[in-house]
Amino acid sequence: MLKIGTYKYKLSRWQFDFEDKLSVIQLMNLLLESAGNHAEERGFGIDNLMAEDKSWVLLRARIEFLSDYNEKKEIQIETWVDEIKGLFTTRRFNVLDSRGEVFCAVATTWAMINIKTRKMLHLTELLDEKFLFTEKEALTKAPEKINPIDEKNEALSRVEALYSSIDINNHVTTTRYIQWILDSFSIDDLKENRIKIFEINFQNEAKFRDTLEVHKQKISDEIYIIELTKAPEIQICRARIRFEKKS
Repeated sequence: MLKIGTYKYKLSRWQFDFEDKLSVIQLMNLLLESAGNHAEERGFGIDNLMAEDKSWVLLRARIEFLSDYNEKKEIQIETWVDEIKGLFTTRRFNVLDSRGEVFCAVATTWAMINIKTRKMLHLTELLDEKFLFTEKEALTKAPEKINPIDEKNEALSRVEALYSSIDINNHVTTTRYIQWILDSFSIDDLKENRIKIFEINFQNEAKFRDTLEVHKQKISDEIYIIELTKAPEIQICRARIRFEKKS
């Protein structure tokens, strides 16, 4: 059994943003594909789970860029599971350039749910230590709880979950949330600053035809918190982004 999955991806121009850089949205797509491939190879992929009315759900993620990535050809993603604890498991990723240098480190927290009841399952009853790999150095912290915005003002914008936003679990896909979060910044903001750390927590599901409000708070010159809510009292997800000025 391969405790570390390693996957190479040839990149296409459509995966790059307005600055000709690999976008966070497309990077997340590749991370999720790598996680799915690794889980499938080890017998707990989405097809096997769906046959038993189960599925994986992503609860938290932390993406930390250790250096710039300016290549256009390919990346390599390493992924492994380093903790299984009760209802949750931690999956990590290293993203490498063509020279084998890690330019991005990622940590994620997952749960497994019963897709009929939507309840989380105890992973220690389903997986054991043979799935773990703990010898590899963690290059970023485990995902943390993001504190809510102190005071909510008028919504910055409103978004609706339509066909293109819905995944196999019948809720809004991870990358659509990231798109909505990044869309809360102007092009000028993103021209002047690069994302150093992108963190996201998921609290509740958003489903087809749900309308979400986008709220944003500036914590400092470098840090912003963005919340997506379904009505003021229902928190859907919360992100924290740390920027750094471009030289």
